[in-house]
Amino acid sequence: MTDLTTPTPTFNALSRTWRVPPLDIEMMDQFCAWARRAAPNPLDVIEPQLVKLSAEEYAETKAASPDPGKLHYLRTQQDRLVGEAMDRATAPVTWHSPEVVALRQTPQGGAQLLYLLLKRTHPEMTPQLAMDILAAASVDELTRAVGAAVGPAGGES
Repeated sequence: MTDLTTPTPTFNALSRTWRVPPLDIEMMDQFCAWARRAAPNPLDVIEPQLVKLSAEEYAETKAASPDPGKLHYLRTQQDRLVGEAMDRATAPVTWHSPEVVALRQTPQGGAQLLYLLLKRTHPEMTPQLAMDILAAASVDELTRAVGAAVGPAGGES
């Protein structure tokens, strides 16, 4: 429920005054859905680091290796990397997920958050317009207004 005693924060950019409503759960969920699409897939990130051996290559390498423990170590490390990446790839994405927190700190994430906030009070809002506003607005004024709307610690209440 909106507190009617607290004025809606505003800031000026692009020759307009923009009203910033309070961040709500729906906006957080929409940001998290965007973040899931925007963040790299953890499996794609580790893929170049994996040594790909067919069953035959593995058997040949194992037979030729003077230290079979090294091949086992490599296999164990790769299994660990894949397991961790699978855990990250299948974990729920929340407002507090490291990927979401990191994306909120990027220009694209800031523009997406601004877009989600402003489209509530400005139906004409588009992601591109949010990016233009972000580029044109006074950093201090924008930080004050969005900070008041998002709340302490980035809406982590």
